[in-house]
Amino acid sequence: MIRIRYLIFATAAMACLSAGAGNVRAQTREKKAISLEGAKKMAAAAEAEAAKNKLTVTVAIVDDGGHLIYLERMDGAPFNTMEVTVAKAVTSAGFGQSTRFFEDQISHGGDGTAFLSLPQVVAKAGAFPILIDGQVAGAISVGGAMDDLDDQCAKAGLAALSK
Repeated sequence: MIRIRYLIFATAAMACLSAGAGNVRAQTREKKAISLEGAKKMAAAAEAEAAKNKLTVTVAIVDDGGHLIYLERMDGAPFNTMEVTVAKAVTSAGFGQSTRFFEDQISHGGDGTAFLSLPQVVAKAGAFPILIDGQVAGAISVGGAMDDLDDQCAKAGLAALSK
């Protein structure tokens, strides 16, 4: 008799869970993400671009929440580039903008100084959001070279993801 009651209870519980499953799906969404393999591929391409230009840089890739997926500092890159490079990636992922956008807003006489009061904004070129199907999936950042060269290396990393 106990087995029959348990079977009836288990069947009723599963029916309740099944009925709510469609409801849960309606309240969630799918999210694009960067894998560790993808992050490593991007970093390798950014570093290859840096090496081609005789630069030593740090490369950081973060997810859409600004959490570090991958960080690599080339031999000879200044140690302080690690924190700045990660911070640039967090800015880019969080706002879905290149950090060059913020730098330009501040340095070209606009009223961009208000950006400096926002939390986690680094207005230094070299970071770009990683967009997958129009969704921000993270960001890549390169630091340690001049602004244009940081941008160039980060763009090389982005291009590697689409190959």
